[in-house]
Amino acid sequence: MKIDPAEMDPRAELSAGDQPATWHLDVRPILEDGGEPYATIMSCASQLLPGDVLVLHTLFKPEPMIRQLARMEFDLLVDHPGPDHWTVRVARNT
Repeated sequence: MKIDPAEMDPRAELSAGDQPATWHLDVRPILEDGGEPYATIMSCASQLLPGDVLVLHTLFKPEPMIRQLARMEFDLLVDHPGPDHWTVRVARNT
């Protein structure tokens, strides 16, 4: 996956994970500032290649986003590792 920085909200934090083709996108700073991370999330998800994984970090369980990504046939795994911290693992179907 190659992300165009111009398409990302500068408050989002994108970093490579410890596994090949795993990316972490932390949108909590956007949400804490009252912003809307939808465009950044969808831009990153749309650029996933088969085998790529995007781990989204957010403040709450993003139910509408989960439903939309599921309709787009992504594999999803949701976790709640702590207060004000939810993760959604988004994987491109091969």
